[in-house]
Amino acid sequence: MALLSSFIGVAVVAAVSPPPIPSTCTLLPSIPSGMCWHSPDTHIASITSSPSPAFCCSACVNNTACTVWVHFGGAKGGDSCNLYSHASNPSTIKCSHPPAVTIPGRLAHPRPPPPPPPPPPPAPVGAKDVIMVAVDDMRPELGCYGCGQMKTPNFDKFAEDAIVFDHAYVAVAWCSPSRTALLTNRRPDTTRTWSVVPSEYWRDRGGNFTTLPQVFKEHGYLTVGFGKIFHPGAASGNNDVMYSWSPESLPYDGTGNSCPSGQHTKSKMKNVQGKVSSESGGPAMSPGFNQDIYLATCANSTLHRIAGDRAQDSNKQPFFVAVGFHKPHIPWVVPEEFYDLYPLESVSLAPSRYPPTNVPSVAMNDILNGYWADSFTDFGALLQNGSITKQNPYDNTTLPDYWSRRARQAYWAATSFTDSNFGQVIASAKATGLYESSVIVLWGDHGYQLGDNDQWSKVTNFEHATRIPFMIKYPGAKPGRYSSFFEAVDLLPTMVDMAFNLSIPSCPKDVPSARKIELCTDGASVAPGLRGDEKFEPKTAAYSQVPRGAIIDGEPGNIPGEIYMGYTLRTEGYRYSEWVGFNASLGKGNWSNLVGRELYVHNSTALSKGSMPGCDWNMETHNVVNMEEYKSISSQLSQQLRNQFFINWTLH
Repeated sequence: MALLSSFIGVAVVAAVSPPPIPSTCTLLPSIPSGMCWHSPDTHIASITSSPSPAFCCSACVNNTACTVWVHFGGAKGGDSCNLYSHASNPSTIKCSHPPAVTIPGRLAHPRPPPPPPPPPPPAPVGAKDVIMVAVDDMRPELGCYGCGQMKTPNFDKFAEDAIVFDHAYVAVAWCSPSRTALLTNRRPDTTRTWSVVPSEYWRDRGGNFTTLPQVFKEHGYLTVGFGKIFHPGAASGNNDVMYSWSPESLPYDGTGNSCPSGQHTKSKMKNVQGKVSSESGGPAMSPGFNQDIYLATCANSTLHRIAGDRAQDSNKQPFFVAVGFHKPHIPWVVPEEFYDLYPLESVSLAPSRYPPTNVPSVAMNDILNGYWADSFTDFGALLQNGSITKQNPYDNTTLPDYWSRRARQAYWAATSFTDSNFGQVIASAKATGLYESSVIVLWGDHGYQLGDNDQWSKVTNFEHATRIPFMIKYPGAKPGRYSSFFEAVDLLPTMVDMAFNLSIPSCPKDVPSARKIELCTDGASVAPGLRGDEKFEPKTAAYSQVPRGAIIDGEPGNIPGEIYMGYTLRTEGYRYSEWVGFNASLGKGNWSNLVGRELYVHNSTALSKGSMPGCDWNMETHNVVNMEEYKSISSQLSQQLRNQFFINWTLH
């Protein structure tokens, strides 16, 4: 951080006015020259315009979670302020761009601790145990989804016992907003969480929405989570620890460096050579040690501990155990044995490697010459030598064949690595006698693009990015496939319905009213349909959205910001999208400012015949929205899309 000076102070509960710094804030002696404040795990919020340290202090006082504030004077882009919930002396790191002065501080008088929450009510009679497994960046390219080239025996074996959802879609194809929508069962315009930024914690931005694990906790369950469930850091209020997880299960560690039993510490997170794997700064496509193996160990120890307590009659409380695997999120650093499953010469290229014809540039993502080239040495070298152009994907070039195969091989290897870890979780559930009696759910937080239509990673509205693998094993339910549409916002009402027959009311249709309600759903339980209820009506469409910071004309389009929003719906035979201006302060699209439209024709055979779609990734290659024969369906789908998103504001 480049800055001329910085001040760190702390606040007590009284209100303040800037400047001068009031007595409620205390400044301490300067830390050594060239050192910067460092407390990433306790960051609450960033304020990009802070005229004075007193202003920053006032912001801290008005945020009940804040105990430390940091005012950066003369920072690049203007003065700024960071708020932290740090409760002890500040820690420091060496600055990459040393400030002239850094002055730390701490609370002169600690805030009074909040009153302890009331004990949860006893769990409902007959409540079922729940094991939930989340996987980062995993698209439905698995053997059980018809992809014969994939070595995923554990996912495939679980699918034989489960209900496999063939048409499951996320609300946003991006880590933090996707998980927020899934775990709060609210759409992004309600939570006001659209991007991966620290300031978009839904409880601060949208409303005090009840989360999936929180519902279980408040109904008498022990809720235990480790790995990546919520997006870690400030965007989730540090994994929503104050609300979602049972106190006896903490610490919740989003990195996988420890588990609730405390059996694993950072000092043990090493391979046999004593090397710790790195998540950034090195190559993305390289074999190596990966710490996700410890998450399976955590699951094993947790399930055995619960089973042991029950055997001794010391605890009959039902549990909700969540395990979040990080791979196949980039970098694809996993043990070499998983790379060996996919010899490079056997790795196929994406079937369609160039942008869709007539696609509006705002629909495309340029991660190759952005985040990937900036973060990983191998992709950085490809940008330097011209293999990745600075205009990709807007200049109709694509990644060379060799490197495309390398990237696809690495992603597949990382998928198989997680398959192995998932298998250990299932083996633990079986060994403890908990498998048959538990609701077990597997989901990916969004899809992924592997060169399909010249797109890599996520953050688009295309099928490859929005469709996810999703499976549920429910005690007594017949295994099979669910071929109707399922949305990530349907997960919460479905799971609590299956586990203890709780019905979640639907949210009001208008967004401002919905934000005032802590527990309601933008989705719907599919449990009645899975039970064979003849009155159940499956969904006929799925809706997603993704933000953009600019309209692109030959320039990168993932500029940080939420200036435009792409809304999309997927029906049996089509995907239709509209890109409109966006008011992020309200969470409201400006549908009169239409900057792009897309219509893609899909093969409807899988849905109409109830068969799985198979492993066909050759789709959405031609935008036909302006063709005469599709004008009628485009108009119809436009109205359907606007009825979902626009009408939710026209009521006010």
